[in-house]
Order: sequence, then C-alpha cells, then structure tokens
Amino acid sequence: MKKPCKDFPQFAFWIVEDEEQKAEDARTEHLREPDAGRYESPRVRAVKLRARMLQLHSIYNAAWNVRSAQHGRPDYRDEKIAKFIAVLRRELERCEDPEALIYAVADALTAYPRGLPWEG
Repeated sequence: MKKPCKDFPQFAFWIVEDEEQKAEDARTEHLREPDAGRYESPRVRAVKLRARMLQLHSIYNAAWNVRSAQHGRPDYRDEKIAKFIAVLRRELERCEDPEALIYAVADALTAYPRGLPWEG
C-alpha cells in the first residue's frame, strides 16, 4: 500500500510498505527468541529439540523394554511397564526440560520395535 511521506510534503516520493514481509513476520513471531531479533527455522529448532531428547537415556532404555515385551507373557509386559513408569516418575521429579521429556516419551514409545523400520 502506498502512502505519501508526511514528514517531507514538498518531496514527491512514496513509502511502500511490504505487506508480504509483514505477513511473514506475523507468522513467524512465535519462533523468535525473546532476546534475538531473528528467529530459528523449524528445522533448526527440531534438531535442537532432538539433541535435548536424546539426553534422556533412561526413558529410551525403559521404553525399548516395553516395546520389545509387547508380544511376551502378560506378567513380563506388566513388569516392563511398571519399570517404565518408575523411570518416568523419577525423570519427572528431576525434570529440567519438560518439552524434551514429553517428546522423548512419545518418541521412545512409538518407535519401531526392532530398531528403525528400514533396518531389516
């Protein structure tokens, strides 16, 4: 949208506001760090979150046991689930990064039971 410059009416120039840039800024405002003037891309944020998630070794180990016991005896499954709950309770008590913990639990429990799907 063009509007005349009000500060210098004797000059005939126009200030053009970039509507697309304003729209982009509005869409990405939630990605900006409070102290920084720029934002991180979703990919960079995802890589950083993944690195924080992988610090929770005990969650991944306990969840692996739950997944591997899914076709085992019911009492064996219950034992592994109880151990996972105990590990989760311990991690919740000393949690410093709740976002990483929640995503680590979801990732660990929904991962492919025998490694990555493309690994035979």
